[in-house]
Amino acid sequence: GVNNEYENFVNHVAKNRNMEPEMIRNKMGAQIFDNKTAQAYGLIDGTQYRSEAISSLVKLAKLGDDYKLVKPIHNRKSLMNQLLGVIYKPSLSRLQSGQFAEQILRQQVCGNSHQLTLAYYGRLTNSICR
Repeated sequence: GVNNEYENFVNHVAKNRNMEPEMIRNKMGAQIFDNKTAQAYGLIDGTQYRSEAISSLVKLAKLGDDYKLVKPIHNRKSLMNQLLGVIYKPSLSRLQSGQFAEQILRQQVCGNSHQLTLAYYGRLTNSICR
């Protein structure tokens, strides 16, 4: 249950931030920190504006100047659908026409990524998220 998920989270953070799990459990606890405190604890590397963060990600990905930012087009769902989710049932005609795989890909990439910006390398010839 919740305790198992907390343990998994603590172990993940400890491993990826090179710290002891006991420090997280005993000193930090299950809290939400402001940026300054999170950086002091070593939970984040720093805070940047969006443009700075994108520049850092481009350098990290070694894209050079040959990249394009794309943001999937998102059809807003109602609050109820966002909270509960929507079950997708493909029709037989979609399965037979080969559109099913494309639809699943579009849902996975576009469905919940309205807050994500993707760095795309190369020529953008066919947009997945229309």
